[in-house]
Amino acid sequence: METLSITIVSHEYPQGPSHAGAFVQARVDLYRRLGHSVDVYSRTNLKSIPSTAHPDVIAAHYPLPDFVIPTVEPWYGRVPIIAYLHGAEAIQIPHGPVLWRMKAKSAVKKFLRKCTASVTESNWMKDRVQEYLGVAPIVIPNPVDPMLFPLMSHEHRNGLCLRGTAWKYGTDLLDRLLSDLGGKGVRVDNLKPEYSRNELPALLGQYGFFVAPSRLEGQGLMACEAAATGMPVVTTRVGGIPEFIADGISVLVLPDDPEELARAILEIHQKLPLTPQQQARIRESILTRCGPPVTVDKDIELFRRCMDIR
Repeated sequence: METLSITIVSHEYPQGPSHAGAFVQARVDLYRRLGHSVDVYSRTNLKSIPSTAHPDVIAAHYPLPDFVIPTVEPWYGRVPIIAYLHGAEAIQIPHGPVLWRMKAKSAVKKFLRKCTASVTESNWMKDRVQEYLGVAPIVIPNPVDPMLFPLMSHEHRNGLCLRGTAWKYGTDLLDRLLSDLGGKGVRVDNLKPEYSRNELPALLGQYGFFVAPSRLEGQGLMACEAAATGMPVVTTRVGGIPEFIADGISVLVLPDDPEELARAILEIHQKLPLTPQQQARIRESILTRCGPPVTVDKDIELFRRCMDIR
């Protein structure tokens, strides 16, 4: 089948020491592996799409008025534009400057009227987007790369939390527990996300389980990637997370409940090491929900449909 020329415009994209926007890179890497040509433009490289470019489709990730929307604007009506809605630009959240949110909401709503289609990563996000913006996006999750994140043995019993420090990630809750958990013989390393995607598999291989104490999350890609290697996950029953972490071995708890979080961590720790069958079950469960056949393959199908109706 004919390959596509895909232009990605993203609010954030990994470059240099910054790994923000890794969820966009996950898609880009898999598009390229499928043989498609992909050009990426983001705030970090501050480039505009050349007027001489000939993209088949433009995918606009996290469309906000300070970069993505004005970068895509010259292409209205020329090529299909697909908006990927990931969070603060598309749903009501409890934090953030009120005036900025009002301006961003207005700009995004106008932008979506110019788009051929819109996408978000979970059914929970779809409902929130519809409530906030009045549009019903297509659900295509952020992808997990099964080649980058292979099944591993996970012989170590320590836990890993690899999250940002923003309120939504809930790492402050875990910090309160580390000393007490250590006294019970359970070590959890709460690390900052300072690793490139290619460094992540080796890091995950040093741990036995993954912790994501999220307060708000549309999918939780890092937890999904950890699960793909056969790691059980301790995370929260919020947002879109239960749509993905549903293997029957991982544990989901209520958010903002450090005592329940601690109990879940102890429960998982006692289950280790998992059998090869249990690890394979975790991997199969997550890849069924966000492996390439249900993510990037669906993206490409959508791109082709949008090209046909342009």
